[in-house]
Amino acid sequence: MSFLLELFPEAAVVVIMRHPVHVAASHLDQPWAPSTLEGVLGWLEPVYRRWLAQRPGLLQDRRYVEVKAETLTANWPDSRRELFGRLGLPDADTVNTFAASRLAARRGQLGDTEHAEVVSRLGWAAGELGYPARP
Repeated sequence: MSFLLELFPEAAVVVIMRHPVHVAASHLDQPWAPSTLEGVLGWLEPVYRRWLAQRPGLLQDRRYVEVKAETLTANWPDSRRELFGRLGLPDADTVNTFAASRLAARRGQLGDTEHAEVVSRLGWAAGELGYPARP
């Protein structure tokens, strides 16, 4: 992200976060992602490590904006206004919205053993992002 901000100094980077357990579950359904949980975790773990190593500096840059998907779904109109305001944009109604029902779709997707494996590998990242280790 630092490279993108350097390349495009007038741009903003918006990171919409989700609990890492739900991210892993979502990746299992993507044709472009590894097809096994071990493969997904092997892919995601270094991504989280790189991002979270850079995060303290990024959080000090006004062009870097983080928001939790759960916050967006709690009240899309208010969250949208706040997000657009942080970007220096006027509020505008949007065709697409963030719906809590779409986030809930990942709950229960992983069995107990798979869930425990994700927590053991990515629980630290959840904590750094302000989530409980187990959603």
